[in-house]
Amino acid sequence: MKKVILSLALIAGAFTLAQAQQTEGKCSKNQPTEILATTGDDYKVVEKEATPEKVQTTIDELGKENTIKEIAYNEETKQTKLILISKADETEKTVIVDEEGNEVK
Repeated sequence: MKKVILSLALIAGAFTLAQAQQTEGKCSKNQPTEILATTGDDYKVVEKEATPEKVQTTIDELGKENTIKEIAYNEETKQTKLILISKADETEKTVIVDEEGNEVK
């Protein structure tokens, strides 16, 4: 009798664990989900078209000698962070530009 009760307890535990794993990470259909890519320093990853026109011109100029890995914008400082990979030697460089497209040092 003890073996039967122990077996039932193990089966119930396994079933509960399986149910918990299936429902973990699922969102309710009634709750909207918004995922924002951030860089961890108040910059949000954006597309080039979301940046000011002068910054887009700077991105195009830098893109001649570099691959643009990431473009991120900081609403508070109005600065754009560009992560570049040199086409010549494949080194990574981060450049911050202001809303006029000038590099901030």
